Amino acid sequence: MPIATVYLEHNASSHFRPLIDSARVYAPLLRFSASSMLAGAVDAVALFAVYAATGALLPSVLAARAVSSTTNFAVNRHLVFKERTATLATSARRYWALVVTLALVNYLVLAGLTAAGLPLLPAKLATDAVLFAVSYLTQHRFVFGSPGTAPSQVAYSPARLDERVTNSS
Repeated sequence: MPIATVYLEHNASSHFRPLIDSARVYAPLLRFSASSMLAGAVDAVALFAVYAATGALLPSVLAARAVSSTTNFAVNRHLVFKERTATLATSARRYWALVVTLALVNYLVLAGLTAAGLPLLPAKLATDAVLFAVSYLTQHRFVFGSPGTAPSQVAYSPARLDERVTNSS
């Protein structure tokens, strides 16, 4: 049985723009990906620089992670998650709690997968893919927003939606 599609006034009230709306959906994820790659590059450069100066691995790793996570936090706060409601101090506390949590989860999952016989490279790729998504969602919803506020509520509150519709006309 076919289902009839009914448009009122030839769908004149629709504000759907496929390219612009798709770009709005994917742009934050692409910015987050770029920010993550930048942080990875900063981490590698800092690691090699500190290790060359000290010859000590643990301090080099910790120093590199401090520099790269600070860079990542600043980029994510200002360029990736532009619409934020949390203060700088609150966002910073939440961000570094997430960094520590993700590092611990990363280690535990890698240890479990490799102990179960999965080679390190596939274990690392699978773990990082999942943690990338967890990190994005957590930063979007919790670190740079208010707890309990869904991204759609932050980005598309009625006042913001009216503002966007008015400005795009």
